[in-house]
Amino acid sequence: MDVVKIGQAGGYGGEAFSEWIIPDGAHIREVHLKAGAFVDAIHIFYGFGANGQTEALPRMGGEGGEPYVFTLGKDEYVTGISGRSGDYIDGIQIHTNKRVSDYVGGDGGEQEFTFLADNDSELVGIFGRQDWYIDALGIVTRPRTSRTAAKPKTKKAAPKKAKAKATAKTPAKKAKLNLLVINGIGPRTNRLLADNGIVELTDLAKANVKKLRVLLDEAGAGFRKYDPSTWVDEAKALVKAKK
Repeated sequence: MDVVKIGQAGGYGGEAFSEWIIPDGAHIREVHLKAGAFVDAIHIFYGFGANGQTEALPRMGGEGGEPYVFTLGKDEYVTGISGRSGDYIDGIQIHTNKRVSDYVGGDGGEQEFTFLADNDSELVGIFGRQDWYIDALGIVTRPRTSRTAAKPKTKKAAPKKAKAKATAKTPAKKAKLNLLVINGIGPRTNRLLADNGIVELTDLAKANVKKLRVLLDEAGAGFRKYDPSTWVDEAKALVKAKK
């Protein structure tokens, strides 16, 4: 079947990888991501039919970041991706015919991107540039095939078998996004604050700036650029205005 390349977002560093595509008749079952301030790695797992064994495309990117696993349900297929980019892919979301994943990655990046397959097509691969991080990313799509399709017989060597790691972490409960009204706080920073007990604007207004500074420093390079004193001042002003 004919494939279509869509995109690419990101920078010009790293080494190019082109059109890593799952075989005809296969469907994506899981997408494994690793991310911190940027998207460190992407690994696509696929299978044939509903119960066939899981195989994998080559893993793209580096070894850093926290793991995130996006698992597709029955009759669900990937339709595209969106996110933010600059010199790297800063953050990413996965789109399917039924939902959109949590945002994974950092809050930086000057550009927003959205790459979606045409109607009756699905995402079957990726291309771009990679090294320690995913430097650039685009998608490959093709017309959909039935999920019940049998694995084609071939004498060629099958892609290297791989199983999804049972130990991979998925995010705990989704953080409330009550702090996104504060200038400079994005989904990832909101999650960090919520995980440390700062959920509402009133929590942020009462927060100790020095403790916030330590929290951001310990969270990694992607968070150290922020000045939490401005967040506290803005939260105080918003809380006061609501009274």
